[in-house]
Amino acid sequence: MIRPAHDYTFPRAEHLKSKKKIAALFAQGEGGMAYPLRYKLLRSDPATSGIEVLISVSKRYHKHAVARNLLKRRIREAYRHQRAALQAALPAQGGGYALALLYISAQIADYAKIEDAVAKIIQQLGKKSE
Repeated sequence: MIRPAHDYTFPRAEHLKSKKKIAALFAQGEGGMAYPLRYKLLRSDPATSGIEVLISVSKRYHKHAVARNLLKRRIREAYRHQRAALQAALPAQGGGYALALLYISAQIADYAKIEDAVAKIIQQLGKKSE
C-alpha cells in the first residue's frame, strides 16, 4: 500500500517486534545519542523494506508505567511527524532498517525536547548514510 507523504500514521508493520531482529540490532547495530534519546540502527536483510522502529523507556529510571507510557507516546508522536525526513535521509538501496529509540534520562522531558532529539537523530543518520 502506498501512503501519501503527508500520512503521519505509525502502522503495526513499522513496529519492530521480532526478537531475532532486536537481538541483532543491539549486538551489531551502530548507535549514537541526542539527549535524552539514544539510538541504534541496523540495516536489515534485503528481503525486507522500510524502517522498523522500537521505542523503549527503561523501568530502571521510570518505575511507574504511567511515566513510561507518557514518554513512549511523546517519542512515537515525534517520530511520526518526522518519519518522512528519516525515510528521505536513509538510502533505499534494497533492504530495510531496524531502528531503536531508547529514552535514557531519569527526568521526564517535555515534548519539544524529545522532538528536537528525534530531529537531531535523523540529521545524524542522514550524515552517516552519505
